[in-house]
Amino acid sequence: MLQKTFLSITQKYTQNLIQIDILWSEIDLLYQVGGRFYHTINHLENMLIELDLIKSEIQNFDAVFYALIYHDIIYQASSTDNEKRSSELAEKRLKDIKFPDDKIELVKKLIEATAKHQYSEVSDCNYFIDADLCILGASPELYEEYSKQIRQEYIIYPDVLYNAGRKKVLIHFLEMSRIFKTDYFYLKYENQARKNLKKELNYLN
Repeated sequence: MLQKTFLSITQKYTQNLIQIDILWSEIDLLYQVGGRFYHTINHLENMLIELDLIKSEIQNFDAVFYALIYHDIIYQASSTDNEKRSSELAEKRLKDIKFPDDKIELVKKLIEATAKHQYSEVSDCNYFIDADLCILGASPELYEEYSKQIRQEYIIYPDVLYNAGRKKVLIHFLEMSRIFKTDYFYLKYENQARKNLKKELNYLN
């Protein structure tokens, strides 16, 4: 679904199939490197499934899709500027296919919003960051698998350091008045997300 959608959308902006193939090959490759266990193509596929269900609510679907594609393309667990570097790569690649400049700015805004997942006045941004967090509201079994995958991505850190950092992340979300900013995702995932986060936090204490 992801590759098919990428091809369909990108052909609106360039008919160069070789260029499109090169772009996709880079995306596919980069999402396989860097000690990834959760932040993989599968994560993007799941986000697309969620967003496709509410496509009619999204004003700039092409921009949201490209943000989805590129938001984790640069990912190093030890880095604090993954989002910025990912947005910069997205800008370069989207300029190459003549994607409109104003929409490129929106793509960058969406990608960089995944650093903190705060409410935005731009509705597309809220839908996008909510989709990025859907795993938090998954079934307990899927959430446990996700938490183990995240631990694997941070395997370079000993438990004492990882647990302290992970607890800060969990508390950050739990202290939000709403984890999910849109009513759609709030009603769908908020309650279970809080249960999952509290359970993991209790485990780490």
